Amino acid sequence: MIPLLSLGANPVNAYVPKGMTLEQFNAIQQQDVQKIQDSKDYWKTKYGTSEPLAEWLIKREKKYPGHP
Repeated sequence: MIPLLSLGANPVNAYVPKGMTLEQFNAIQQQDVQKIQDSKDYWKTKYGTSEPLAEWLIKREKKYPGHP
């Protein structure tokens, strides 16, 4: 979720849940954005660089010639 203020929303007209301040709400949204980014970064670190499939296939063909 993208923070409302980064979209150019006016803080006066922005949605904020009852019982929360705008700062608290934006902090929660920022945590959600961070979780999404961490999830995307997890796969990059788990499997290394995100090289294009064609490059991966060329490397694989050189390593295992003749295998499908």
